[in-house]
Amino acid sequence: IDSVNYNTTKDVYRNRFTIKSTGNLDMTMRVDLEVTNNGFEENALKYVVYNNTGQTLKSGYVVKSGIMNLVDNLCLPVSGEATYTLIVWLDNKTYNQNFEFGKTITGKINVYGQQIKY
Repeated sequence: IDSVNYNTTKDVYRNRFTIKSTGNLDMTMRVDLEVTNNGFEENALKYVVYNNTGQTLKSGYVVKSGIMNLVDNLCLPVSGEATYTLIVWLDNKTYNQNFEFGKTITGKINVYGQQIKY
């Protein structure tokens, strides 16, 4: 795939997730993608993160392993919620990518929140 947009569903990994505040103070939050195993070639997988209105927040290449920041320092008000969509796809390269068939990637999305002290 050459590129994606907020509505792309074909031939991509798509994860839409919502974060809800249950605290009694506003909070700042950070969302990371922790890649534990990426069998694909370096810079073979691209990603993009959208907010709930389809605005691009961050994009780039998925790391081979480790932690990638997806969203940082965003405010979530008391009893608020924020919805994000992560899309990952195999970048369209100018060489034969048949050797990428059957490879896997594993990881998880981590969310960290910190209450804002007034």
